Amino acid sequence: MTYEGEVLSIPRILGIKTKDVRAKLGQADDLRSVDTTRTHIAGVVAPRLKALIAAADKAKAGEMAPLDQKRMMMKEQHGLERKRLDQGQRQRADAEAKTRAERFRKGVAGLWDRVTGQHGRIARQNETEAFQSLQRDRLHRNGLIADQLRERQTLQCEIVIVRARYASRIAELHRDLARLNEAEPPRKTMRENFADAAPSPRANTPPPTSHQSRSDQGRGRGGRGQVRMPDLAQ
Repeated sequence: MTYEGEVLSIPRILGIKTKDVRAKLGQADDLRSVDTTRTHIAGVVAPRLKALIAAADKAKAGEMAPLDQKRMMMKEQHGLERKRLDQGQRQRADAEAKTRAERFRKGVAGLWDRVTGQHGRIARQNETEAFQSLQRDRLHRNGLIADQLRERQTLQCEIVIVRARYASRIAELHRDLARLNEAEPPRKTMRENFADAAPSPRANTPPPTSHQSRSDQGRGRGGRGQVRMPDLAQ
């Protein structure tokens, strides 16, 4: 019998005669029965399978711990990098906006620039430079995010490989344990055990005495053993 509870024929599998198997293993009456063997396998193999599952879970946790720590550190580092980039871009955008605003002259000179069209040319130049600065900052941020995603995907590939390897192994152990439990003969319930242990009601009934037997026989013969009362109506 396999550990999964499947009964196999040794002579058929090995291609030998039955008498040779009996000479090697002994008579069948001296060996365990099928149900006893299933119970024995369940008692021996099941704890080992559970121990293997626990060991696989522990090994997985051991390999995943540094990867999880690296993932958390990478997440924190990437957040800081984006925060520093955003702060730097805001400071540069404020400085550039101040520079563009200072191009406009004030007072009479500013009024003269409006008359000559210089003010309009400066305004259009500032708008172009502001749009270019916005596009530049957006490209820089998208480039940083793309680099971070590639770095994160490389780490994620390592995590997926570890998870898949242990998931396959642990799932296989769980399937073996499930097949082993299915092969184990069903256990009796507590009610069934009490019913088997309880004595039969007929076994506790005492045998009838000789007097009771004669009385029963008299009643069984149609009442011939009873005294007949006279009919007062006659």
